[in-house]
Parts: sequence; structure tokens; C-alpha cells
Amino acid sequence: MNVKRNILLRVYVAFFLMVLLSVAILVQIVKVQQVQGKYWKQQAQSLTTAFVNIDPIRGNIYAADGSLMATSLPIYDLRLDLNADALTDEVFYNNIDSLSWCLANYFKDRSAREYRNLLVNERNKGARYFLLKRDLNHIELKKVIKFPMFRLGRYRGGVIVEQNSQRKKPFQVLAARTLGFKVKDVRPVGLEGAYDHYLSGTAGKRLMQKVSGGIWIPINDENEMDPENGQDITTTIDINIQDVTESALLKQLLRYDAHHGCAIVMEVETGAIKAIANLAVDKDGKYGERYNYAIGESTEPGSTFKLASAMALLEHGYMKPTDTIHTFNGEVKFYDRTMRDASEEGGSGVMTLQEVFSKSSNVGISRAINKNYGSNPAKFIDFLNEVGLNDPVELQIAGEGKPVIKSPSDKSWSGTTLPWMSIGYEVRMTPVQMLTLYNAVANKGRMMKPYFVSEVTQVGNTVEKFDPVALKEKICSDQTLQQLLSMMTEVVDSGTAVNIRTSQYKIAGKTGTAQVLNEGSYRRTLKYQASFAGFFPADKPKYSCIVVISDPKDVYYGAWVAGPVFREIADKIYSNNIEIQTENNPEAIAQPSVQTMMRHGYEPDIKLIYENLQVPYRDRTVVDGWVKPEVKQEKVEWRRQLQKENEVPDVRGLALTDAVFLLENHGLDVGFSGSGKVVSQSVIPGTPIISRRKIDLTLN
Repeated sequence: MNVKRNILLRVYVAFFLMVLLSVAILVQIVKVQQVQGKYWKQQAQSLTTAFVNIDPIRGNIYAADGSLMATSLPIYDLRLDLNADALTDEVFYNNIDSLSWCLANYFKDRSAREYRNLLVNERNKGARYFLLKRDLNHIELKKVIKFPMFRLGRYRGGVIVEQNSQRKKPFQVLAARTLGFKVKDVRPVGLEGAYDHYLSGTAGKRLMQKVSGGIWIPINDENEMDPENGQDITTTIDINIQDVTESALLKQLLRYDAHHGCAIVMEVETGAIKAIANLAVDKDGKYGERYNYAIGESTEPGSTFKLASAMALLEHGYMKPTDTIHTFNGEVKFYDRTMRDASEEGGSGVMTLQEVFSKSSNVGISRAINKNYGSNPAKFIDFLNEVGLNDPVELQIAGEGKPVIKSPSDKSWSGTTLPWMSIGYEVRMTPVQMLTLYNAVANKGRMMKPYFVSEVTQVGNTVEKFDPVALKEKICSDQTLQQLLSMMTEVVDSGTAVNIRTSQYKIAGKTGTAQVLNEGSYRRTLKYQASFAGFFPADKPKYSCIVVISDPKDVYYGAWVAGPVFREIADKIYSNNIEIQTENNPEAIAQPSVQTMMRHGYEPDIKLIYENLQVPYRDRTVVDGWVKPEVKQEKVEWRRQLQKENEVPDVRGLALTDAVFLLENHGLDVGFSGSGKVVSQSVIPGTPIISRRKIDLTLN
């Protein structure tokens, strides 16, 4: 019995002790979690170590000739662990005065006393990761780390060096929007965004420790795993062509106070983009690259679209360039809307298809399309789709605007859609998409995909190469292409773009002037888009180009606003490229004839020159005045050129000095380009004079 009682007593005591221990443990758990929880969490965090990603050096972007267009330069932040274990008071105060003097003498932003006070105060506050200087370059860093105390290193001197990188563009604004950017927490754009997986490289690892205040500091001087730098990309951009393209575009934007504009130069055979410029004005009146209009802005192209309309008519055999169309008095009505010609007041009557195209007759093109496709508009639309005008060109960079080619099944289709589509309205295309069509005509019908990047390399070795890609092997027959080439050349030789004609080489192209929707209406404050698209040299095309300028002031015709940009770009490329320069035409250096002696001008002056040079002439004028000569059987006849007082004079054929004299006496503000005699003027002769109206002359 006693044995049993002893056993039970022992069990009860053991059980009681177990319960007491359990209660004690429970109390301690509650105490640690609830009472002391915050303290221990802080202690745990203060002892936390982790591997932190180290960003690699981003890859370079090169131009086609190897010129550096974008690169990452190393920059350094200089931080101090002013309470490092080995940085004793003795070390600190033995070096602080000389260190402060060195910092003040080198950076010249604080006095030595101010630097001393700053560092002493931060040490007293327990600073472990104090930022002393940001964005030092390599040369600055090499000098600074040799200062007193810093030269002792990470543990004894408390110096911490952090390397970052900074993206630089040596050519600054050139092709800036196409190169693009990548910024943290912002969607990357341009080539920087499209090729980020090549350029970004692989992050490295560095062991860091979190100290009080939640600040991470490196434990070791070296990375535990070095980052792998990004790969380089080589673009198709030609720096020289890019430079002249942006310069020519900017000059014209300033001249006509336009809102924005873009220009693209493409290599005909490959589709390689050799230059792309996008400039827009800001609130301060300065132009810069802010949006890639060339690839992103899908608008109604206007008359440059007439190339597609003419191609359809020729390819389907409905018309030949010599077939005629009646343009009446320059107006025609389709249902409740009136189509008008802007180029010729009063109309041009009967014109051939070639003349309709070269003179950019809206009435002529729309009547031809409506006559041949009015009963079956789907055939016209199907042709446009077969050519590829309704498909994006799938660029290497993001942001391409969507082309829009309406279909007869669309709800917005009406009886006037077809004729207005034929002249570039009720359709939408981006400049690069329109240029792709023109480039295909230049490339014997082979439509090339525009591309910006030719190669990816790493340490000089090719990683990936991008070859030219054909979107369409043939957009139309060779016969149609030859006919289109003749029509496009005529535009520059004697049509709407005669002002950019040059005797050095042939240009083929088409002008475009489109009224732009403003707040959903064409009737609000009028805004226009001027454009020119084409290629050169026309006989052996090497480059195609498109220029689009939006909302120019005073003058808005494509030939006058966009055409000169095209001509300046083409001139510079031609003059610097021996391969595309053709041999001089023997006829161009023939001996002077009576024809070469012709000059319009003031009758007494012209008479004196002809008599001294013994050039035969017949004077049919009655009184002295401004005369216009005509050749009659190797003899010049002068006929008086009447100038009405309140109308703009016809100065075509005059020397510049005579033209300026005549126009300024009529109260006009004269501008000019080129050299030689006047071949065209921006204001039609006979137009009522408005005082101080701007008139531009082209000389050749």
C-alpha cells in the first residue's frame, strides 16, 4: 500500500512539474512574441545578409559604319561607413583634417571646415552608409580614393564604392527616338526596348548586409559573381545621311512654323533604314525628338496614295498612261460631295492619265477610279490588300501605327468612299508604310521589309545576323512598273514637283497635300499635311525617301514644303556617293545655242545684252516693259509680259534680282532656294495680292 502511494505521489509531482514547465514556456512565448517581438525583429533584420543583383553594363548601339550611337559609361557613388569596426577614433581624427582639405580643394563645393563638420556629425549619428558624392567618373574616383583615410580601404577607412552606369548618346538628338530609351518603371521604347534582351546582359551577385535603418551595405569589396555585360547591336543607320536628314527637316519646319515632321531614307534593294528623323515643337518653340511619327502616326496620306490608284488602273488594264480623262473645270460631284482640283484654277479639261498623275488632279484620278471600279469596288480594295497596304510591315521596334483600308462591307462605306479613297482620304497609313510601297516600285516590284538592326555582336563576335526580308516578291507586272516610273519621273520633270528637278540626276516621286482632321472635322481651323515620296536616281534607284510635314503655316503644298527636304537629302547623298553618280550626258555639255541665251527680264536690259552678244532677235513689244522671249526659227521674239497692278506677277524665267524687284514692288515677302533663273513660284500668277504675303521661288 505504501509502495502504491509513493508511486502515485511521484506521478503527481512529475505531472505538476510538466504542467508548470508548459505554463512557463507558454508565458515566455507570449512575452517574446507580444512584448519583446518588435525588438527581436529589429535585431533579426539588423543581422540579415542577402545576395543583391548587380546590374551589368548595357550593350552599345552602333551605326552602320561602326560609329557609337549609344553606350553605357561607368559612374560611381562614394559612400562612407563612418562607424566601421576598424575605423577607430584615433584613425578618424588623425585623418579628418587633411581629408576635409583634400575634398574642399578638389570639389570646391564646400570649405574644409564644412566638410569636417559634416563628417564628424555623421559619425556621431552612427552613419554606416553615408552618401558623400554621387556620379563620379573613373578619373575622379581614382583621385578621390587616394585621399587621406580613404586610402586605408573598406574596413579601416570606411570607404564604399558603388558602380552604376549612365546611358550616353554621343550624337545626342540624332535618331534619338528610334534609338529609344529604357528607364526603370517606364515601358522601354525604340531599339533600346526592342533589343533589351540582347543589350541588358546578365546581372551579377553581391553579398550585402542590412544595418540599422534598413540600409544595405556590401560585406566585401568584390562581387561574389560579376555581371555579364550586354551584347552590342549594329543598326542600319548611316550617320552622315541621318545628319543631313535631320538638318534639312529642321530647316523646313522652322521656315514654315510647322508643328511636327518626319523623314525616312531607305535603301531600295534591302529595305535597310539609313536615316529616320522625327521632330516636333514644344511649348517653348523648340524642336526635338519626342515621338516617332515616322512609324507611329497613321493618317490620311493624301495624293501620295495616288500611286496605288494608278497602279491598280494600269495593272488591271483599264487604262494606259496615254488614255484621256476629262477633268472639266476642275470640279466634279459625287452624290452630295464636290471633288476639286487644287493645282489648276479653272481646271485643265481633257488630260492623259500621265498628266493627271504628274499634275495631281483629284478630279482626274477619282473619275478614273469611279468609272472603272464603281460597280465593283471590291476589286479595287482586293488589289490594295494583295499589294499589302492593309498589313503592318512588322517593324523590329514597337509602336507601328495600324494601316486602314476600308472594305465595301464596312458600315462607314458610302457612295463617296471610293473616289475619296483614290486620292488618299478615308484611308490611313504611316509614313514608313507608304515609303515601303514606293520602295517596292523602285525595287522592280519586290517589296522589302524595313529594318533597323543588321547584327548582334559580343566582344566583336557575331551572335545573330538579320538579313533583308521580302514582304512581297512582286506587287505588279514589269510593264506596270515601267509605266509608273515614267509617270513618277514626269512629276518632277514637268509636274507638281518641278521645283526640285535637278540636271545632275533623275528623281521619281509624288507630291501629297492632305487636309487633316481637326477635332473630328475638316471645317474647323484648317490644318494640312504636306508630303513627298519618291526615289533616286530614277534610272537606277539606290535610295527611297519620304518626307511628311504637319501643320505648316502660310504655304502647305507638298512640293514646296516637303519637296525641298527630299531634294536636299538626295543632293547630299548623291554628291557623297560616287557609286550612284552617272556619267555626264554629252548633250548636257553641248555648245550654247539661241535657246540657252533666252532670259526673261526688263526689255532695255535684255536688248543691250543681246546686241552685245550678237544674238538675233525680233522685238514685238510696243513700249518698254518686262518681256518673255520665244524661239522662232533660231531667232528670239520678245513679247511683252503684262503685269496687272493688283495681281501676283508671273516671274518664271526671270533672274532672281529681277524677280525679287518685281515681287517686292508688289508688296510680297520673297523667299528662294536654288540658283539660276526662276523655274516655279509658290503663289499662282494672277492671284489677288495680299500685302506681305510670303511667296517662295525655286531657281534652277
